[in-house]
Amino acid sequence: MEQRFSTEDVSSAERVEFWRDAVCDSYVLLDCETTTPGQFSGSIDLTRREKLSTSYVSGSNQIVTRRQRDIARSDEETFLVSLQLSEDGSVQQDGRLALLKQCDLVLYSSVRQYQLRLPNGFSQLVVQVPRDTLLSHLPNADRLTGVTLSSATPCGALVAEMLVKLVDALSDLPKMAQIGAQHTIIDLLVMGLASLAPGSYELNAPNQQTLLRTNSFIERNLSDPCLDRNIVAAWAGLSLRRLNEIYQKEGTSISRAIRELRLERIARELVDPRMQQHSVSQIAFAWGINNFQSFSRVFRKRYGQSPTDYRKNHCPSD
Repeated sequence: MEQRFSTEDVSSAERVEFWRDAVCDSYVLLDCETTTPGQFSGSIDLTRREKLSTSYVSGSNQIVTRRQRDIARSDEETFLVSLQLSEDGSVQQDGRLALLKQCDLVLYSSVRQYQLRLPNGFSQLVVQVPRDTLLSHLPNADRLTGVTLSSATPCGALVAEMLVKLVDALSDLPKMAQIGAQHTIIDLLVMGLASLAPGSYELNAPNQQTLLRTNSFIERNLSDPCLDRNIVAAWAGLSLRRLNEIYQKEGTSISRAIRELRLERIARELVDPRMQQHSVSQIAFAWGINNFQSFSRVFRKRYGQSPTDYRKNHCPSD
């Protein structure tokens, strides 16, 4: 099913509100802001298909935000991939900030908060894939949100080029060939995203399930300062050595997984407007940090700046 949304025939006073409705109808519940409401313009060409949806979107400068209240009011569970076609943009999710230049891609998820910042004259190709579909192909997809797949890499360049060609060819294919091409698009995206985390496919199915279960346990217990690799291994019913072997095939370790997840949650709350009344140390301690000096050093190494500077530089504008 094809749909087109355009501000072309909408009065200037109503364009921003129209655009909010159009974006929500095309994607998921969102809020949209612009610094130039009087001159705002935009268009979306959306096609909903059997296995995925594709859309070309362009327009004026805007900040698109999916907040917790939007998630609570909707049941959409989808992954989105944005391919930047013109101008630069950014996507922020899970404490990670993906800067997008032309032909760069990024993955983000509807089940958690995110924010897009787009300038005047931008254009993107957006692909939506059901959450369970992508996870069945790429179990660690949630760990890859907010990370730039750069077109400066051979894999990124190939994915960007082939994605546009496949999407543009879909409508001209016979019905059965369209479904096959949609599967090819999903496989192409999985290949590109998997390149961001080498080793993902070395895990067999039982080990993938173990990894998913233990990561879920870690996420539920991040606020506990006593959480460590021994507790995780005991909960999983595996020896510490065996569980670490599974994590090592993902290029990480149990301790590093705990540390990275804590850093992601803290970074996310540092830029959450609702958390601005809380100090950096309060947020850190709430996520199980018990040595603030060591935390600050690790945070700087991970994000290239201190927690205070990160909050100042990445906090969404009011």
